[in-house]
Formats: sequence, structure tokens, C-alpha cells
Amino acid sequence: MTSTPRRWSLLLCAIALAVGTVGAHEASAQAVTTSTVAGQVSEADGQPVAGAQVTVRNTSTGTERGTLTRSDGRYIISGLRPGGPYVMTITMLGFAEERIEGFELGLGQVRQIDVQLRTQAVALGEIRVSTANARNNSGVQTVVNEEAIARAPTLNREIVDVARLTPQAFVVNEDDDGAAISIAGQNNEYNSLYIDGVVNNDVFGLSAQGTNGGQTGAPPISFDAIEQLQIAVSPFDVTQGGFTGGAINAITRSGTNDFKGSLYYQLRNENLAGDSDWRGE
Repeated sequence: MTSTPRRWSLLLCAIALAVGTVGAHEASAQAVTTSTVAGQVSEADGQPVAGAQVTVRNTSTGTERGTLTRSDGRYIISGLRPGGPYVMTITMLGFAEERIEGFELGLGQVRQIDVQLRTQAVALGEIRVSTANARNNSGVQTVVNEEAIARAPTLNREIVDVARLTPQAFVVNEDDDGAAISIAGQNNEYNSLYIDGVVNNDVFGLSAQGTNGGQTGAPPISFDAIEQLQIAVSPFDVTQGGFTGGAINAITRSGTNDFKGSLYYQLRNENLAGDSDWRGE
């Protein structure tokens, strides 16, 4: 027979393994809530500039992040808030300061911005700044910004109405309690909904929408609170996981010093109804 202390040791080991497994599963279910700017700083002849100061500032919030270029002139600034507009400043002793203004960042986007510096002693001529908006190595996904959300046709003002804008998604089980979104042909229960990086799924599978509060017909978050929405079908980012259908990744708006708001209404009167006489007389 196994002694009592040995049985307690085996029990504690089993509990530790179970906790580690749950922790690993939770760590894999993450979502991207930021954007990244990367590129290379070089001289006019193509030689890399090491040690240049690269600063990115969000003009709407005033937040600022910066870094130094490496020996090959490359830099990367991650953890940036999607949106903008942003202003990038590149400074280096012996070179003229360069500024790139007014660019926007999409949710999960890796924006490539390469800059050529001119020496301070030489009169500045043409400076070419190349950007690659389409270079977004994040897999199959659709990013819907705030302007597109405002223009999206919606009757119920739900995330599903915007998520259907992606080609790989379509609505299923639409009824009075709401609608479910199927991504890449998978059941909606295999999707994951993230709000500011926090999973918001219906873990018990009680509602057709697959979201918390779906049985009551209530959306998981106010439609007006969403700043950007990302529908990821097959992301390359290893930090995104916990789904086999698709990930609906939403971030909420952040405050600025500018006062703004939204207003909408519904209108129905006799001009919107047809003639009750079906014979047309």
C-alpha cells in the first residue's frame, strides 16, 4: 500500500500539473491591441545610420515613444495605439532632422517607414520617404477603422453587422435574439471575441450569438465605444490563439482633449409605408 505522505505528494503534483495546463491555455488565448512602426534609417548613398533617435508621437493624445537605430540602421517601435494621426521625428548629430507627419496606424498593422537622412552641411534637396501600407505580414485579416464603422449599414448596431464586411464571414442563425457570425465556414462557437484584449465568449454555448448576454439580445459592448475592429482568419502572429474559426478583435475609443460625441435616431412614418390596398386602387 502507498503511505499517506506519498499519496499527499502525488495529489499535490497532480494539482500543480493541472494549474500549469490551465495557465498555458489562458496564455495562448491573447489578442493584438496595438500597432507597430518599423523601418531603416540610412544616408543618401544607402549606408545605414546607427544610433539615430526615432520618435513617434500621437498628436491626438500626446503620447510619445522612441528608440535608437541599430548598427544596420533598422528600428522598431511597438505597442502603439491604433489610429492617429502620428508624427515621426528622426534626429542624428551631423544630419538634418526629418519629420513624417499625418500617417495613421491600423489595428495589428506593422507599418514600414524607411527614411534617408541628409548631412547638415549640404543644402537639402529632394528627400524620399517610402512607406509600404500593404506590407502587413499578419495573415488573412480585415481591419475596420472608425470611419468604416460609422458608414457600415446596421439595424441592430452590433459587432456582427461590421464583422460581416470581411469576405470570409457570413451571418447564420439570425433571429429576434440576434445573429451569429461564421468565419471561414466554421461554427460560430469556434470564434473568439476580444474586447481590449480580454476574451468575451459565451463559454457555455447558451446563445446563438456566441457572446456574453446573447440570450437577452444585448450586444457585449456599445457600438459607439468601438474605435477599430479586426477580423483575423489565419493570423501569422503566434500570440493570437484560442480559436479555430476566427478572432473578432475590438478596441475601445480613448479620450482626447477634443470634445466629441455621436447621435443617432430611428424614424418611421406614413411616408415609409406602402398603400394598404394590395389591388393598387
